[in-house]
Amino acid sequence: MEQNAPILDLNKNKETKSPEVAPIAPTPIVQKDTAKEGNFTLVVASAIPSDNAEAFVQKLKANGFPDAESYTRKKMVRVIYGHYATQEEAQDSLQRLRDNEIFEDAWVLKTK
Repeated sequence: MEQNAPILDLNKNKETKSPEVAPIAPTPIVQKDTAKEGNFTLVVASAIPSDNAEAFVQKLKANGFPDAESYTRKKMVRVIYGHYATQEEAQDSLQRLRDNEIFEDAWVLKTK
């Protein structure tokens, strides 16, 4: 074999194509925050310091009430539970929760 011999390219006349793939547009992920929907909520505690409210929220969550949260409006700090579209839904939920002593004195608040 000569050292200066040209290299034979066997694929020179062969057409190669990459498979055509249609571009895929990314589907936007829209997370719906269902926990924040609704104009009514249940007030479990009211007019308490914010650090006490946060501690109470954590206690509620640890005891199986994941929708508990601290709610502050016009410097009034409350611990609330759930968000409901109507007052009737909130009242129904409150009646079901009344057996638990945490909800004995709870009441419905219109938030919006």
